[in-house]
Amino acid sequence: MRKEIKKLIAATMSMALVLGVGNMVNSSAAEKKIAYRAFSFKVESGYAATKNKGDTVKRTTNDVSNAWGVNFKTSDEPTKDNKKTYTIFYIAEVVKNETNKYGSALHKIQEGSGLKTYSAYRNVSPGPTALYAKDNKDGSREAYTITGTWSPQIGDTPENDGE
Repeated sequence: MRKEIKKLIAATMSMALVLGVGNMVNSSAAEKKIAYRAFSFKVESGYAATKNKGDTVKRTTNDVSNAWGVNFKTSDEPTKDNKKTYTIFYIAEVVKNETNKYGSALHKIQEGSGLKTYSAYRNVSPGPTALYAKDNKDGSREAYTITGTWSPQIGDTPENDGE
């Protein structure tokens, strides 16, 4: 009788361990990717940072190689000969009542160039994160609107850090 109870306890513990590990793997997988979100906001002229207002997303991983991504689709910035323009993008840690801290390096991205993915700094992992943009210092004298999609973590490694 005692052997049977020990076997039953061992089987129950094994089952609990399997279920526990399964739940941990599933919750970990859920933290790897955050769906892309649309953005549309005005970038100030000059080199002032502009936040994608009202769109703060919590980065849920502390893995800095889990890239953030941006797909810069359009800009209404006037250019010579209607060429595509560039805007500088980065993510920042959102800190209540403080200056938001850089959460990544600055990246100069051409409109319409497709999805670009970059590594994040450790200070935004995990934490509230927002997308920021700056004008590319090309002499623009007026604010302009940009559109696209972004995610604070795409569930994949960065591909464009060297650009």
